Amino acid sequence: MFASKALSLISLLAASTSLVNANGCYSHGPTFSDIGGNVDATVERFCRDFIPRTLAPRQTVSTCYGFGDLYGLEMLVQNLEGVAKGLSYEECYQSFEIERTACSHGSEQVHGSFWYRIDPNDGSC
Repeated sequence: MFASKALSLISLLAASTSLVNANGCYSHGPTFSDIGGNVDATVERFCRDFIPRTLAPRQTVSTCYGFGDLYGLEMLVQNLEGVAKGLSYEECYQSFEIERTACSHGSEQVHGSFWYRIDPNDGSC
């Protein structure tokens, strides 16, 4: 009985993890290292300047930060819910940091009620 409950819990956790990681890391294009700027400070700036706020249903907040003439960093957050949802600076920053540290070429992922994209690109914004 205990073993079957433990196995059920492990299966549930595995399914939950795959839902969070459904979109994933990009496999090509510039890396965060390539763009040569302070990406961490840029993530802080996005989350400070555009968040905290309540996002309307399906509302998207996005911008692109230039890193010289050669690279840009696209950042986007979208409320996936059919109702307005609040997003804190901390939640924004932590979610982008998870993606930045796990995915060297950028990524798009769902964290909670929000879809995040952080993508270093060739060319200025």
